[in-house]
Amino acid sequence: PSPLRLPLRASPTGDPLRRGTRPSLIPTTINALSFVLLDRATRGPASGLDASAPPPDKGALGVALAAGKIAADFLAARTERTEAADRAEEAPDPSETQEVAGRVVGTVMRLPELERTLRERVARAGWIRKYGEEG
Repeated sequence: PSPLRLPLRASPTGDPLRRGTRPSLIPTTINALSFVLLDRATRGPASGLDASAPPPDKGALGVALAAGKIAADFLAARTERTEAADRAEEAPDPSETQEVAGRVVGTVMRLPELERTLRERVARAGWIRKYGEEG
């Protein structure tokens, strides 16, 4: 279990302009990915979220399961918030739950590749060398 708490900040009344429209899945996905990155940075290999160095006893499947658990926790928290605010119709349905979990797991599994791309792009940025911010 992670010592980090899930962020549960949300408007208690929702967005009045979106009444009757399904809420976007993007904020939930971004929040879950932010939590993954924070947990990974805070706990390092103990987080079990590093696809470039998966836990030896669990392998890549363990990384995917850990990422899926975080996505599920965020979706459960979102469901609780919407039900507590009498907006149960805005809770994620099974297809939306699968979509968010798939996005989170897919991103976590690609993090080594994404980090490598980021390092390559940063290395090509002139302003980084100009200000001596290479790391």
